[in-house]
Amino acid sequence: MRPLRIKARGPSSGRLRGGCAAILLALPLALLAAPSATAATDLAVPQGGVGRIAVTIAPDDSAPWGSFLGRTVYFRPDGGRRFTALLGIDVDGPTGPHPMNVMVVRDGATRVLARPTVEVRPGGFGTQRLTLPRNQVDLDPPTLERVAREKAQVGALWRSGTPRALWGGPWRMPVEGEVLHSFGFRRIINGEPRSPHNGEDIAAPMGTPVVAPNDGVARLTGERFFGGRTVFLEHGGGLFTFYMHLSDIAVEDGQEVKKGEVIGKVGQSGRATGPHLHWGGRLNDARINPILLVEPEPSLDLGSPGG
Repeated sequence: MRPLRIKARGPSSGRLRGGCAAILLALPLALLAAPSATAATDLAVPQGGVGRIAVTIAPDDSAPWGSFLGRTVYFRPDGGRRFTALLGIDVDGPTGPHPMNVMVVRDGATRVLARPTVEVRPGGFGTQRLTLPRNQVDLDPPTLERVAREKAQVGALWRSGTPRALWGGPWRMPVEGEVLHSFGFRRIINGEPRSPHNGEDIAAPMGTPVVAPNDGVARLTGERFFGGRTVFLEHGGGLFTFYMHLSDIAVEDGQEVKKGEVIGKVGQSGRATGPHLHWGGRLNDARINPILLVEPEPSLDLGSPGG
């Protein structure tokens, strides 16, 4: 089946005269809903998880891109005409089946190559109860202003960055230590429900080196109220990772870093109850468990749809 072609139309194009409307209504629903034979293929990814999608394009196609739950999905070259993308599912992402569009520009028009169905499964997160000093929970007005300012800075970071992937090859752990499997926990702090834990905690001795798990660029390095000494890494293609509660920062804002390069040391700065690394990830503006970048992702190969 030929890929779906999308053309820009003016406001008046929505009106159909009787004969045309009857013809369109007579078309089989499957022809309108499925741009290719891959549309029924499912990829199951849990909340907070990462999936991998591959597609092979035609010789004259543009580089592909995707759209899922209103977010752009970036593909990277993977040899020849094959491209792959990492798909991030937010920790609070809506469960159930959702369509994803994979698109290219062909013959001057945007075409949907494939519309696979991605099933978002429940993350099965637990509950974490913490007791912290009141001055770290009940914040005074100046601290609230600081937290709002820092939140705005991070929000701007998620919306920035290059669509080109800066990383390559397998991912590695950023520190040697005990993974506490705390990602996604519904936190109750001093008896009050809070937002889900948006990173993975790794317990390690004070001063243990923290390294970049893959290539990237250091962003927003410095002290933050909740995270203490923090480093963000931009990996390109809509992917960021971040490292909190450090005792020392070894990189500067804007510095290019290579996989395995030391970016800081484990500490207890900010709102922390003991020495550990808080390792977080953001992919396609979704909060993900970065541990899943190191482990094999659920994958879907779309082949050469409509090619």
